[in-house]
Amino acid sequence: SNAKAWSRQWIDLATAKAPSSPDSRQSDAGVYGQLFADYNNGRATATVGLRYDHIGVEILKTAMITNIDLRKESFDVVSPSYGLTFSPVITNDYLLSLYHNLGKGFMPQSASNLAIYSVSAPSKDSVNLTVGNPDLDPEKNITVDGGVRFNAVKYGLNTGLGAYYTVVDNFVLNTSASVAQGMNAEYNGNVYPVRKISTYRNSPYETRIAGLEWNLEWNILSLFNRNEKLSVSTGGQAIILSKTVNMSVYGKDTILDTMEVNNVRNPNFSVGITYDDNKRICARLSTRYIGEQKDTDWSASTYKYRGYNIQPYIIYPEFLITDFSMRVQVTEHNAIGVQISNITDENYYEKRGYNLPGRTFGLTYEANF
Repeated sequence: SNAKAWSRQWIDLATAKAPSSPDSRQSDAGVYGQLFADYNNGRATATVGLRYDHIGVEILKTAMITNIDLRKESFDVVSPSYGLTFSPVITNDYLLSLYHNLGKGFMPQSASNLAIYSVSAPSKDSVNLTVGNPDLDPEKNITVDGGVRFNAVKYGLNTGLGAYYTVVDNFVLNTSASVAQGMNAEYNGNVYPVRKISTYRNSPYETRIAGLEWNLEWNILSLFNRNEKLSVSTGGQAIILSKTVNMSVYGKDTILDTMEVNNVRNPNFSVGITYDDNKRICARLSTRYIGEQKDTDWSASTYKYRGYNIQPYIIYPEFLITDFSMRVQVTEHNAIGVQISNITDENYYEKRGYNLPGRTFGLTYEANF
């Protein structure tokens, strides 16, 4: 892959200004291989994978930005993975399986984090700066999970329960740097003294998340040997450990604050009921519960902590969304469908200020030939 990004800003419809982020290019060349082994017709399986990526990030010459480092950064990432399953019970009516997986992943830094230069609007005749850090390392993580799956074919039951644990290194933090005496910055053609400089750095502390995940589906009509399907289902996950260290640096003073990870909803689960006559009609009614989420409250005023201004946190409320869909096979080659999303017209959002759609309706027609 090879992607280029650019940004532009204007003071008004006719007057351009320097953008906050420079133009950039990011490339990724990757190779992936996987081996799969099966023992005794599925009694045990093993999967081993290996991925190699060469990532390149380039800061490009940008109109009206003169104080950036036109540099190239590249790095190599090797991401191994494996998966194991073992089924101590395999019959025509029952299946009991144990599984375990491990994998590594990464996320390269954006060009903005590496080379942003942004001047805030003046406040009290001074401005704040946000500058990139070209020495940032990519974020990396390792995740392990395991659990049990049980399938009772005769009774139409399929269920699973598992646990996962993930560790993230090089988590990117917003920090503040010292302001040189007499430092100034330009905003819309005027020069102002700089009050604060914000930048980014990799945290030396690990971020850890652990939780439980589950799924269950039961076709009730299997008890009566019917061809139709009337099933109830549920699935989701709940976090039991969410821990990160916010390392705010103010000049030579460092504030460490152990807290929950931002922007992670907990718990999340869904409940649904499905009817399918395997001939003409298939309908589903489902409800999703999305739990609370912690985030930085950028719209609120800062408060003093050890003599420094700290941005407070906000808890996003939970929400419940219900959807309905139905598909009818009118003829052999023609079908119609209807969907109603967010039936209760819930006013909700994943990110504050960006509310998601209310009740919506959809109608589809399919022709197969």
